[in-house]
Amino acid sequence: MLKVLLKKQFAELLAGLLKNRRTGKMRSGGAIAGYMVLFAFAGISLMFSFGALYFMLGTTTLRGGNLFGSIDETASYPGLYFAFTGIVAAIIGLIGGMFSTYSILYCPKDNELLLSMPIKPVMILAARMMSVYILVILYTFIAFLPSLIVYSLLGRFGFLVLIRGLIMYAALTFIILALSCALGWLLAIVAAKVGGKKLVTVISLLVSLGTYYFFYFGRQRIMDLITEDPAKAEHTFKTVLFPFYAYGKGIADSWIYFLIFLGIAAALMAITLFLLSRSFISLVTTKKSRRKKVYVARTVNANSAFGALFRREIRRFLTNPLYLLNNGLGSVIMIVVSVIALVNTGAIRGLLNGIGGTSGSITGTQFSFSQYLAFLPLSIVSGICLILSLTPISSSSVSLEGNRLWILQTIPVGVKTILAAKLAVHMLFAGVPVLVLSVSLSIILKLGFTSILLCLASLGVALLTGTFGLLLEVHNPRLDWTDESIAVKQNLNVLFVMLGGFGAAVLFGLLFIPLCVFFPFLMIPALVIEILVLFGLSMLFFHLSVKLWPRLCES
Repeated sequence: MLKVLLKKQFAELLAGLLKNRRTGKMRSGGAIAGYMVLFAFAGISLMFSFGALYFMLGTTTLRGGNLFGSIDETASYPGLYFAFTGIVAAIIGLIGGMFSTYSILYCPKDNELLLSMPIKPVMILAARMMSVYILVILYTFIAFLPSLIVYSLLGRFGFLVLIRGLIMYAALTFIILALSCALGWLLAIVAAKVGGKKLVTVISLLVSLGTYYFFYFGRQRIMDLITEDPAKAEHTFKTVLFPFYAYGKGIADSWIYFLIFLGIAAALMAITLFLLSRSFISLVTTKKSRRKKVYVARTVNANSAFGALFRREIRRFLTNPLYLLNNGLGSVIMIVVSVIALVNTGAIRGLLNGIGGTSGSITGTQFSFSQYLAFLPLSIVSGICLILSLTPISSSSVSLEGNRLWILQTIPVGVKTILAAKLAVHMLFAGVPVLVLSVSLSIILKLGFTSILLCLASLGVALLTGTFGLLLEVHNPRLDWTDESIAVKQNLNVLFVMLGGFGAAVLFGLLFIPLCVFFPFLMIPALVIEILVLFGLSMLFFHLSVKLWPRLCES
């Protein structure tokens, strides 16, 4: 029975690679090979990234900062090196393992079906934990292998290090599996009590993004601390992060810490297996809570067709986690940048004057702060094009209708009203933040009358992004999805809008900024031209969207 269940789990793991999720049919051999090459390329790219990070770390911790000379053992900290690489592997494994545990172990769709069969629950648990464990290995191996490769390239390779490293890596994956089961269990409890699958999705995406950015922006600080005083950093690992300290010392040179880490891994796995075997059935059969609705009599006022459609689009955007986080990231960035810019007004002015002094020492022509105002508004517009490319809200609005598009086709509402409601949501969540950003920068730079033109140009960029995405959606929407994530994350219209934002930023930058550097009086005419082009193209794209809507309804 265990063999059959394992075969079933492996088939589910490979389903995304071997089958087309939209049609349910097997992919061709060429398509499967293409996906495998793509995954291999992504894995190798990540390994190179981790390898570059480990190489910088290893230069200090393994060779004492002397890359080409002889190794100074008194200034070498191989245990600290492997402790840091163990943390990196653990973070990568926990992010993937936690949500894999939630979806595979606790909340698959066939739990009740399998439990109704004459199968021992421990067999179901074992098969699913094996499936999660395979994913944990895949996640962590791309961060572990570069640590051994870099260790060897820096002249520290040894056969015992290799053996201990592989054994300690296996123990680390068991610890990650145990922690993933615990965190996945918490997610399952939240989903069971709150009844919100979408809430769990939002939490998972926020935790993943938060962890990624925390590590991305904090890794350099950690590297600096290790580089400045490796001995102090090693002491910190020993007192605060002892399991990882034992992991590093166990691989490098200590059999005692080797055995201690194996003991920690064995104890965690034993506790996890014991608790799961005792609570598995009760957890997977817990009924999801349902909110009880109580009828309350109230007066409902009639609203316009546009208002009803507008509220419908807002509700969809705010209650769809994938739609909100994938297409609304630019809105968050603009608000954050606005706050940071207002708080650091003096620093920004000082930075611009400093750049002017640096450019003057190189080119012989020094720019003052006032001279920057000749082309800064144009540079800001180009930067806003880049940020708004991360907010393609309208580029999924029609695709998300899916097989419910017929509702919009049959209601007695004009095409302009339907499309205007979708565009209005884009302007609310993209246009308002970009307007806040433009006003903030205008206050900091004291642009005066030019601030009005900057705000109009920023709104024009937001409007152009929205109408361009709407035109692409009406022309070729992704309606044949089986999961909303396909309409949001696998929609080429989103990619085209992002590329369009990049292209607009480059085009405006190359056309106007060099010209205004040498002829500052052309800044106002350049802004006016940009505004006319942006609003003119927006009107054209919206008009074409209205014209193409009947063809979409016919097809």
